[in-house]
Amino acid sequence: MEKSNCSPSALSIVREARLSGITPFCITIDRDSEAELRDLYGAVGYTIIDDVLSLPERLPAIYRRLTT
Repeated sequence: MEKSNCSPSALSIVREARLSGITPFCITIDRDSEAELRDLYGAVGYTIIDDVLSLPERLPAIYRRLTT
């Protein structure tokens, strides 16, 4: 098994949420955290927004993706 770059507490919190039926999803502007995000949320459990000012415009598409 590959060593994770995430803190054990973060991994535990995300795992606990999933076991409780909650699907965690992360929105961030931190492109440098992509490896950690992939470890925590999987390949499709996060999105990186390059420009924080585009967040209001991007939120409807993110919401649709999460709810369909």
